[in-house]
Formats: sequence, C-alpha cells, structure tokens
Amino acid sequence: MAVHITGLNADTEKPATLHLLPCTIEHTGPAKVDSFFKSSIRSNGEGLSATFRGRELRGKLVSIPEGYTGLVLQEPNRPFTEDQDRHLKISSNFDNFTYWNLQTPPSDQDKLVRALQWAKLSSVIHAPVSDTSNTDSPNSVEFSR
Repeated sequence: MAVHITGLNADTEKPATLHLLPCTIEHTGPAKVDSFFKSSIRSNGEGLSATFRGRELRGKLVSIPEGYTGLVLQEPNRPFTEDQDRHLKISSNFDNFTYWNLQTPPSDQDKLVRALQWAKLSSVIHAPVSDTSNTDSPNSVEFSR
C-alpha cells in the first residue's frame, strides 16, 4: 500500500485554526466552531478555559516545532481494503493549535507536548559530536521530567 499526497505546496494553502479536544466526535467535515465553541473560550492567568457539552476544558496554544509545518489532510475516497493505495489531499496548514484537557491545564508533562519535543531532541541526537562539552551550543537541549 502506498500513500499519495497531492497539493504539497503547503505555503500556498490556507492556514487553519485547530482545536484538539479530549474526546471523540462522530462527525467528519466542517463544523460551526466560531459560533458554538470559540465564543465560549476565555483567557485567564493559567491559560485558556472553555466548556464543551457541559464539560470544563482547560487549554493552551501549542506551537509546531521549528522547521516543521502541520498539515490538515483529507481523504476524499477511502479505500475498501488496507492493501489499496490511499490518496490524501492537503486542505490547509498550521503553525500552532489549541490543545485542550478536561478540567486540568495542559502541562509540559502531557504525552502530546512531550511527543512534539522529539523533533528538537532528534536534531540533537543526530547532530555531529564535537570533542568539547558546551551546554550553551545550539546542539544542546534540556527537558524537564
């Protein structure tokens, strides 16, 4: 099975405003987010807060790692079997998204935030090794645990 992506010029695609919610919504397609969700978002000293279907959400804006671009992909025709090729189309791109948790504010210890740190960690791991130990170099990185 191969994956084919069309519309690879991410710079010309329209930027998207994304919200990653801690739930599953059985809907594929556009939604009236501006009318029904964005209007409930409030900013406080600890980040963002909102409600969705009566549940309290706490959120923060998360940036895509430097050197990367987030893409929103659509699959117009889903294959019937796993062996068939998949054809995806870029519908928009993004540099950041709003990450939401139920009741607790997102933190640097959340799995998603830690996974996004992998890009920086990977560049450090694969960087050339020098004989001197310099923790201020661009190839050094600190992560909290």
